[in-house]
Amino acid sequence: MKRIVPVGFVMLAVGFGLGWVCKPAASTEKSTAAGKPTASVSATSTNVKKAETATAEPLPSKVEKREPVDKAKVDQKEQIRKMQSQMSKQMTERMRAKFEKQIEKLAAGLNLTDAQKASLTAWLDDRMAKLGDVDFSNPKSMQSFSETLKTMTSKAMEDQLQASLTPDQKTALTDYKEKEIHAKADTLALKNLSKLQTAVEFVDGQRDEVYKILTEDAEKKAGEEETAADLAKLMTEGMGEDTDPYDLGIQSLMGKMGEAEESGGARKNGKETAQAIREAIDQSIEAKVDLLRPVLNENQLDQYRKELKTNGLGMMGPMLDAMEAGGK
Repeated sequence: MKRIVPVGFVMLAVGFGLGWVCKPAASTEKSTAAGKPTASVSATSTNVKKAETATAEPLPSKVEKREPVDKAKVDQKEQIRKMQSQMSKQMTERMRAKFEKQIEKLAAGLNLTDAQKASLTAWLDDRMAKLGDVDFSNPKSMQSFSETLKTMTSKAMEDQLQASLTPDQKTALTDYKEKEIHAKADTLALKNLSKLQTAVEFVDGQRDEVYKILTEDAEKKAGEEETAADLAKLMTEGMGEDTDPYDLGIQSLMGKMGEAEESGGARKNGKETAQAIREAIDQSIEAKVDLLRPVLNENQLDQYRKELKTNGLGMMGPMLDAMEAGGK
């Protein structure tokens, strides 16, 4: 059976988190086991007493009423289902809010008519309806969810307007896109610069040079996101989590690994997967270090590298540790 290509770290987080929270409590099993001898002794004492008194009453049935063996599993599945439903609802609500904000900005920037704005709202409503209440454990549900996410890009929104745009609006759209890319790039560059300054002390105007390099790199990434949706990033943003605090491309790396495996690559167990992810992230770290090599000295680059290796994994660090410990 065809496997679903992983859509990023969030799927691992969901599976691992729900599995850990909902695993059976050992104390319950011990308590049940401990209660059995007592019941047996009680039954034996009763039988002996009745035999001694030679009563005519029938012996009590040895078959006792018991809870269904799988009741605990049923309860766990229901708990997981409720948690998934809540997470799905929160995620889709955040996604809707994000795209509604974009629609408002487009409407203001291009001076859209009510009909043009309505077409964008209808486009969003259609996709949100398709996302629905995703079941993270159902391959078909995840496949449908992923396919819908792929269509949720800035370019896809703009395509809804192309036929109805006036010449002035088309010019305004070009200006709008340039400003949007620059704004996103500036936000990302400042975020990375802020974290970099916690590990490296700049000298002799290095800060401005570093900011320039970070901005150019961020603009390239922002431009790519305009036309190709980063599924994992959409999901983690939708869940309100920053799973890639140092912009190492963790979600994208995992997505590429999943695609490679899906297209015929060797399938790995948990430990092998974790090691492969670490190797890919190490390569990403070296790429970020090399990006600043024209400006920073070797000591500064080493400080930056250590900062990325120590804190760059964020929430992913404990997840990889657990996968490696589990082995399978």
